Amino acid sequence: MTASEAQVEFNRMFASRPHWTCPFPENKQKGPMKQPAYLTGLVNMILEANLGGRSVN
Repeated sequence: MTASEAQVEFNRMFASRPHWTCPFPENKQKGPMKQPAYLTGLVNMILEANLGGRSVN
């Protein structure tokens, strides 16, 4: 998965639910390059959606 593919999938999945409680870590870059860590965010959303209310952390 490329970074642009991960970004598209992250945005699609993020918009699919009104309120996420899982953490969305950001990459270590600064300024305009700072973005969410898309793949980690996707994994966290998948876990939250399938853990039945249990914490992702």
